[in-house]
Amino acid sequence: MSQCTVLIYANGNNELEPEIARLLLSLETAKVSSKVTVLVQLGRASYSLVSKIRPNMRPTDIDGDWSGVRRYKVLHSGRRAKRYRVYRSELLDTLNATNMADPATLSDFLRWGVGNYPADKYIVVASGHGVGFIGLLSDYTTPYPQVLPIPEFCSILRDLRDTIGKPIDYLILDVCDMNYVEVCYEHVADGIPVADMLLISGEETPLAGLPIAQIITELVSGGHVTSTQVLTIQLSYTPFLKLKECRQQDDALGELIKEVRSINEMIVVSEDSQYPLIIWIPTDRLKYERYRKWYDRLSINLGKGSEEGIRNIPFPLLLGSLSVYNPGLSESELYTLASLLGWDDRLLGT
Repeated sequence: MSQCTVLIYANGNNELEPEIARLLLSLETAKVSSKVTVLVQLGRASYSLVSKIRPNMRPTDIDGDWSGVRRYKVLHSGRRAKRYRVYRSELLDTLNATNMADPATLSDFLRWGVGNYPADKYIVVASGHGVGFIGLLSDYTTPYPQVLPIPEFCSILRDLRDTIGKPIDYLILDVCDMNYVEVCYEHVADGIPVADMLLISGEETPLAGLPIAQIITELVSGGHVTSTQVLTIQLSYTPFLKLKECRQQDDALGELIKEVRSINEMIVVSEDSQYPLIIWIPTDRLKYERYRKWYDRLSINLGKGSEEGIRNIPFPLLLGSLSVYNPGLSESELYTLASLLGWDDRLLGT
């Protein structure tokens, strides 16, 4: 049995493929103990898809620029020439075209990892897109882009917790917009945290992602995470239960809302003032209705939503992601680009 197994779910089945593809290269040069096993499920979108969204992006030129999904056991090769761009890790499986936003795909990877590489400690890393309380790990290689909803994501982590008989030691979310009160509560919704420690980005996650190789090296060596980009939250049911009770008050957050608005419309600081958290306060009624079916499914709202299996990303969010890389395009031009990608809002009935 190894001392620690690290399970990295790296979803580059979208326009983040260049950054996600580099993650494995950085892991290979990390100085990690031989008692630590690092497993990676790596998804890579084709250059054809990436270049449509990011027109100025050149081919990644990493490991033959293959596309699809593969599993690796990381082999640490130490320092290498900067231009050496071939993976040296052990290829364990080729999954070809696989939907990385499908809950079953993530569940299969985690079960496979702990089943074949049992350890005393476990670190789980999710890298890719994040869209707040709606979900994370978006996959653009499907006929219509999909996202893994937060309730399903946390349900998978609860299954893993029950399988290994304890909370995950560290859960690292290398995705945007995970510092929502609603999202954090989902990790403790059944009264038992899915992980002892949650590591997220306190602000907007950088395009290159969090320094995962550095974070893992520091964690497994028993050291402190030194990156200023990372917020470390000790998941505990009691403080998040208080936030939930405050969230559900009839007077729309009561005193908490005053504190929120005194700082910023969207920012709230937790009781111990150690990390910033965002709580969703929709001031636009139309916006609320647009995302209500996602929001009502969250545990902090008593899980009122009954719709199951929703994974198609709301079309306005897709247009927003396109505008990030194409700021000069008008709204009609963004619609044209979306159509070129096969993203049609009529598929959602919106």
